[in-house]
Amino acid sequence: MIGLGRMGANLSHQAISKGHEVVGYDPAVTARDAAAATGVTAVASLDALAKALQPPRVITLYVPHGTIAEEVCQALGPLLETNDIVMDGGNSHWKDSERRAAFFKARGIRFLTWEPAGAWMAPAPGRASWPAARAMPTM
Repeated sequence: MIGLGRMGANLSHQAISKGHEVVGYDPAVTARDAAAATGVTAVASLDALAKALQPPRVITLYVPHGTIAEEVCQALGPLLETNDIVMDGGNSHWKDSERRAAFFKARGIRFLTWEPAGAWMAPAPGRASWPAARAMPTM
């Protein structure tokens, strides 16, 4: 998980509660520390995140759309390998998503965009935690 603010932290918590291991990165030390307290393996850089995951990696972006999402995607490209998967949950504009899909496709990396409705809410029994995703046609 890249982005451990309210939404990324809650999605991480839900994944952990269902038995998944989560490695997470956020530039804010306080967000990493808070996530680590809930069971996330928090790392201090994108490079450390990529190295902590075994290929094929599945990386979820939960960062603000626009410049920040673009910078994260550009930084991730060289760190990933063919058949890794990047999922953008930051409500990016569709034209940005198409450009990012082409950027990752050129590297053999799969990209999809998704919109997790209600992810900002605290986890609750019976609430869906992972909604359907819209795959960008990258491969």
